[in-house]
Amino acid sequence: MDDGGGGRRWLGGETALGGVLLLLGILVLLGQVIDLELGRVGWPVFVIVPGLGLLGLGLSAAGRPGEVLAMAGGVVTMAGLVLGVQNATDRFETWAYAWTLVLLVGGGAGRWLLGTVRGRRDLTASGGWLIAAGLVLLGRRPLVARRP
Repeated sequence: MDDGGGGRRWLGGETALGGVLLLLGILVLLGQVIDLELGRVGWPVFVIVPGLGLLGLGLSAAGRPGEVLAMAGGVVTMAGLVLGVQNATDRFETWAYAWTLVLLVGGGAGRWLLGTVRGRRDLTASGGWLIAAGLVLLGRRPLVARRP
């Protein structure tokens, strides 16, 4: 878009949304070409792609809204990845402890990535701490008791 001075202005949100839609279109096209039943096997992609879109919007938005969007994007993307692994292995009972990956590691990854892109050590450090805490808690026992 023209900024009035003859140059071009970066439209972060629109560009990120366009990239997400392009990626989704490519995935659907690939699914048809290789005869993949995306609805049965790859349905977590429909969680991962919006998560990546939120992450992209967070990286392109300025200030506090960018931080919130990046963390939300990390959480949604990680939820999709966990669902993908659970779907592939048919082990959905792992939600008893996978929540640490989704909430802490996912949010921390979004925060860490935003800090890395913006050159802010405070975001990078706090994101790293969230990732570490999530991985430590992942190694702990599940929240629900197992049946013998």
